[in-house]
Amino acid sequence: PFANDLMCWEGKVAGTMLLNRFKKAKGVTIELFKQPAIIFNLLDSILPNNAAAMLGTLNEALKQSEPELIFYMIVRQIRLLLAALTKADISEMKRVAPWQAGKLRKQALLFSENKLLQLYKELLIIDYQMKTGRSATNLTKRLQYVMMNL
Repeated sequence: PFANDLMCWEGKVAGTMLLNRFKKAKGVTIELFKQPAIIFNLLDSILPNNAAAMLGTLNEALKQSEPELIFYMIVRQIRLLLAALTKADISEMKRVAPWQAGKLRKQALLFSENKLLQLYKELLIIDYQMKTGRSATNLTKRLQYVMMNL
């Protein structure tokens, strides 16, 4: 028996057979940590002239998740939108399901390439300023500002 706690992490949901083996062991707790659905609703709401809806969804997401996670997910979404719009060959696009790629293309077509590049650059600046302590305000306020001005 272990004298200390042991934690195992798996990037994907483990299969039922494997989980059942662990469930039978004494003192084992299995937990599934899924991202709140509101984050994905926020990513889908990133559209031109949709500031009110995006801001409302962002504020709801911030009640359930840390601003750093939301920021990361927004950066990833903009990168995927850019790749979908420009047909860039990036590894992240190869990992999305076909239905996700279709959704991304449809969403990306609502933006100009210049607008997505401008947004991506703005997010890069926020990232740099947050990491170097040069931001005049916190990440939550910065995210709200980005959504209001999209």
